Amino acid sequence: MAQIVAKPFRLALLQLAGLNATKANNISVARAAVKKAAESKPKPDLIVLPEIWNSPYAVTAFEQYSERVPNVKNGKEEPAKGEEGESITALREMARDNGVWLIGGSIPEKEDGTNNIYNTLTAYNPEGEMVAKHRKVHLFDIDIPGRQKFKESDSLSPGMTLNSFEAPFGKIGVGICYDIYGHSSVVNPLGDVMEEADENEAIVYADIDPEMLATTRRNLPVTIQRRFDVYPDVANPKN
Repeated sequence: MAQIVAKPFRLALLQLAGLNATKANNISVARAAVKKAAESKPKPDLIVLPEIWNSPYAVTAFEQYSERVPNVKNGKEEPAKGEEGESITALREMARDNGVWLIGGSIPEKEDGTNNIYNTLTAYNPEGEMVAKHRKVHLFDIDIPGRQKFKESDSLSPGMTLNSFEAPFGKIGVGICYDIYGHSSVVNPLGDVMEEADENEAIVYADIDPEMLATTRRNLPVTIQRRFDVYPDVANPKN
């Protein structure tokens, strides 16, 4: 496969409101938000939905709202072992009907043949074909005495792979919330916040220029300045 040359592209990040305990309502809310973003000018090349948008965000709800999700290998969707969930079907339609690349946020996934439930992201090309699947690797478990206790691991299993997909504008890596962790924002390679949302419903647009990434890596070559003679290379499985 020929190497993809990164090109400038327009990004739209969706923060939804009006979600509730009814999956059909949540699918309708997501459809409307994707359509609204796709109709903006200039049209976004890539639209991104949020984490767990089809279900209440509660460890007690994940299994009830979970769906079958097909597997993807080398950017190609594998034949489904059973009927896929309604949220997955809706995401395909959102991408195809609006002619956009779509990262479909995440939904609870029920794995065939096991009792495992995953927090799973899927991505689609403008034809509605699934091109990537990512299960959340780092589950959010916190216990702050006297304040808050929340453990995703009470009901979710962790993913075991890092994932990306190739689009005409570049190779896109994906992650879910605690996999990267941060705020509802777009941050450039220098750490400057380009755009961000508050806690309300929003569509955040950003124009992404890959040349800035290349320039930053040339000017700040951290990848060749790391001191593995002082500390281990945790990305190297031999260490």
